[in-house]
Amino acid sequence: MKRRLWVGDGTDSASKLTDPLPLTQAERDALARYTASVLPCRQTVHDGTDAVWAMPASQTFWARTDEIRTKLEAGEIAVGAANRLQMQAWEDFRIAQAQAKSTAAAESDAGRQAAAPHTNCAMANGQVNCTTN
Repeated sequence: MKRRLWVGDGTDSASKLTDPLPLTQAERDALARYTASVLPCRQTVHDGTDAVWAMPASQTFWARTDEIRTKLEAGEIAVGAANRLQMQAWEDFRIAQAQAKSTAAAESDAGRQAAAPHTNCAMANGQVNCTTN
């Protein structure tokens, strides 16, 4: 399977993105066995304590990944198309994750700024008057 499916480990070639054929029956069986072996790991990691896994973007990513894998296992989709879809799902996840982190950081900064006292000073009648909120 590794010779046809995009792995992302630096050994992939462009031909994996244009492969017009579905997986062979033996490859589909191997993918099904692999999936069965890693799903328990995914369930163990997704125990509700990891903030990344709890993000809607993670749920969307895994749903898309599962849909792609299901189509591959059924022989309904060409390998090249599946590889491209998988890469797009990963990129969409990374973008959504970065946006969520950026939003969380901005909210955190806003919360810190709101909680911090602000000193305002103004000149009136030749005197500096300061107030702290």
